[in-house]
Amino acid sequence: DRPILHRLCSFGAACKAAVDHACEGKVERVRSYQARFAGVVFPGETLRTALWRDGDRLNFETTVAERSAPALSGAELVLA
Repeated sequence: DRPILHRLCSFGAACKAAVDHACEGKVERVRSYQARFAGVVFPGETLRTALWRDGDRLNFETTVAERSAPALSGAELVLA
């Protein structure tokens, strides 16, 4: 009944949050990104991203805070 946010927009927002937090915003420190789209995000909803480091990889998951619904799962940034 209402529009959804494009999944690449959700992915971009989550990746930016991860890079800003773990790499001080330095995108040149990232070699690659990947994620699985796990759910729908509606415009105006808040994304919450949890991340953890595993060697040269940052793993993260993103949920929609208002609904506790998954948005991204199995996401990973490989650091250069």
